[in-house]
Amino acid sequence: MKRIITFITFIVVTFHIIAQGFSYVYNGVEFKGKITDGVACIKSFNHKTQEVTIPASIVHKGISYPVKSVNTFLNGVNYSTVYLTIEEGIEEIDKFCFNEFRKLVSVKLPNSIRHIGKNAFRDNRGMEFDMAGSIDETAIRNGQELFIKNANTFDLAATNKSSYDISSRRKETQDEIENKKQQDKENEALKAQLLEQAKLLRETEELLAEAAKQKEKEEKQREKDKEKERKSKKRSGGMKGAFKGLFGINESDDSPEIVTQQPQPQLIAAAPAPVIPELPPVDVDIDIPVVSTDKNNNTYCVIIANEKYEDVPEVEYAERDGEVFREYCIKTLGIPEKQVKSFINASYTDVKRALNWIETMADISGAESKVIFYYAGHGIPNEKDKTAYLIPTDGFPKDITTCFKLSDMYARLGNLKSKSVTVLLDACFSGVKRGSGQALVAARGVAIKPKTEAIPGNMVVFTATSDDETALAYKDKRHGMFTYFLLDHLKKTRGNASFGEMFQVLSTHVKKNSMLENDKLQTPSVNVSASMKPKWKKLQF
Repeated sequence: MKRIITFITFIVVTFHIIAQGFSYVYNGVEFKGKITDGVACIKSFNHKTQEVTIPASIVHKGISYPVKSVNTFLNGVNYSTVYLTIEEGIEEIDKFCFNEFRKLVSVKLPNSIRHIGKNAFRDNRGMEFDMAGSIDETAIRNGQELFIKNANTFDLAATNKSSYDISSRRKETQDEIENKKQQDKENEALKAQLLEQAKLLRETEELLAEAAKQKEKEEKQREKDKEKERKSKKRSGGMKGAFKGLFGINESDDSPEIVTQQPQPQLIAAAPAPVIPELPPVDVDIDIPVVSTDKNNNTYCVIIANEKYEDVPEVEYAERDGEVFREYCIKTLGIPEKQVKSFINASYTDVKRALNWIETMADISGAESKVIFYYAGHGIPNEKDKTAYLIPTDGFPKDITTCFKLSDMYARLGNLKSKSVTVLLDACFSGVKRGSGQALVAARGVAIKPKTEAIPGNMVVFTATSDDETALAYKDKRHGMFTYFLLDHLKKTRGNASFGEMFQVLSTHVKKNSMLENDKLQTPSVNVSASMKPKWKKLQF
């Protein structure tokens, strides 16, 4: 019995030593972290402090522990740290550790550092490093992972930067902050002044317009009066001639000439521009359901809405589609606003940036994350092999290399660690009519049957069309046909509907209304990766 009690006590004590939390105050800053195997790791510190020195050792319950690593990624965006010093003895800075520290301008690294993780620092404007010359600063700024064998073999000229006066820079930064505050006050005052001037200008324009109307009314009345006068003179002149003929009266040539004084021309103010009547609101754009839910706290969404292109016709209502879908993601699906990235009229570089962001967030969040990728815009096939491409707004369809290959996008999304990736494409990939170079009337694309792409990973892809059909606009609702009924379903179900039910509703309503509104069939399609086929119909956003 004593042996059992001793064994249990040993396990409890060992577990307590293996991983225990601590709180430690150093130079007026409170640090928190974990102690594992007698070694401490700093996890967080007071986010309001501008100048922070991370200690190489801490004391917890009367025992001193060395600090060997730092990992402060969580909530880094809230930190106000400007000057950061990591003491000698610390060996590791974990991945994404200071990546969200947006105000950081000065970093001092110890010679003891041996490992710097991927994207450990954000490349802030003006940020400077004070560290051993053997550490590759460019690699750090580019987010590369570094393993340093011996940081002591450093360039003395680079390390002993005595000319780098940190207190001077601190003062400069403080001055910049004060200058910015003063500039913001001046900008607010100027903004208020401009708003007042704009108000006066509008009132003046209204008065001028009213005066112009009054002037026009008076001018019409004068014309009517003159016309009456001319008719009256004509009648009296005819009577006078008749009397003269009757009594033989001849008018002398030197009879006094009657001169009628003409009114002086007057300047008339320009009539106001015609007022365009405001269109009634669309039902899915208003009264968007606000649902309180935490089921999408770990969901990340990219929205690309391309309407205005440089070399191909516009895509009607694409911007509106993307903007309203974003509102549903935040309000109805409960995705945190910062986890929804919108790219309106995205260039080729913007598409790459969108994919890079979603890859980074999925890598950070791991297997419990979910991803939504929405695209409204043009698609096109490669005429040689019929491979489908997305067209960025700066894409030139005659040079297919300026467009983004759909299979490449699928491959990158398929490699994500996320438990599900949902792709929504309000586009078609039937291309451009040969010989015309123009899109079909009212179409979001134009006519060759594209090749079906294989879907990798944990992915479900909903597309607005099938085969060589075109993705049409719903003019009365000022949305794409596919997106309108997607939003309508989200509104009616408050976001609580399975993918199987959603696809059935989309398929029925889009096919029916595309014929009624455009006299042309549009059939939504769904394509699923092998791993998702048994369960995709039961999934939800």
